[in-house]
Order: sequence, then structure tokens, then C-alpha cells
Amino acid sequence: RRAQRHRPAETSHPISAGLEQPNTAREPRKAPNMTADDTANLRGIKGWLALLALYQIITVIKVTVTYVQSFALYLAPLDEPGPHILDYAQLGVRSLIIPLVYATLITLFAKRKSFKTCLLLQWLGNPGIIALDMIIIAAATDTTIKDMLGQLPRADIIMLVESFIVTGIWVVYARKSRRVANTMVN
Repeated sequence: RRAQRHRPAETSHPISAGLEQPNTAREPRKAPNMTADDTANLRGIKGWLALLALYQIITVIKVTVTYVQSFALYLAPLDEPGPHILDYAQLGVRSLIIPLVYATLITLFAKRKSFKTCLLLQWLGNPGIIALDMIIIAAATDTTIKDMLGQLPRADIIMLVESFIVTGIWVVYARKSRRVANTMVN
């Protein structure tokens, strides 16, 4: 009886079985309790992904309007004599987020696989650009970043933190969602 218990099973080992017949077809991710029909329905910009698309459209509009308004503010002092390198530097740094926001929107509606990466870069890029802007101002004006943070209105800080958290939730959704995985196939 002992010899029978320790005998290898008649079926092949899972590793060797996987090597014999490689699975080259990639199936959409699905939950254990979902049928193939249910998984097929999780395609397209619908449901929560439609809400993410709406959020991204609003983000593009908000970033564009903010940039245009800041552009007008930076151009106003250019009528005064003197060097304006700080104004140009700030405008240049703040313009870095514009292509990223538009690329995220385009990859979303083109259903590109790179959408998730663009959304992640947009999420990380916004605080990065704010930090770079503060470093430039601090270097040009001999002000410490701690002093600059102390002068920021509390409402602006709360708005930045809320935006970071909300976009972070969307990034997690885009990374984990079956609908996003099934839709972003190009």
C-alpha cells in the first residue's frame, strides 16, 4: 500500500503539460463566476469607463482653461522692462502637462493599450510639475520651498490633494478593470 500512495499519478505534470501545448491565444480576463458571454459584454466605453472618459474630458477642459488664463497672466508683465526668464520658465514648465492630458484623452477614445500608462503618467506628472515649478521659483527668488508652501491658500492645497486622490482611484480602476482590459486592445 505504501508503494501505491507514493506512485506518480498517471496524468502529466502541470508544468510539462504547459510546455507541450503553449496557449498563444489571449483570452479576456474574467471573474470565476462569469461566463464567456458576460465577459464579452465588458467591452467598450460604458459603465465606469464612461465615467472615467467624462472625467478625462473635464480634466482636458480644466487644464486648457487654466493654462490659457495663466498664459495671459504671464504675458501681462512682459510690457514692463527687465528680465522675464522666470515667467518664461514657469510658463514652459506648466505647459508640460498639456500634451500628456491630451495624449491620455486620445488614447482613451482610440482604445489604445497605452491609455493606462498615459493615465498613470498624468497622475504622477501633475504633482511633479507643481514641484518643479516651486523649485524654479525658489531658485530664482531665494525663497525656501517651506516658505512657499506656507503661503499657499489652504483651499488650493485641499484641491490638489483631492485631485491627486481622485485621479489615483481612476488609475487603480484602469489597472484592475476587466472592461478596461477588454476595451483597450489597439
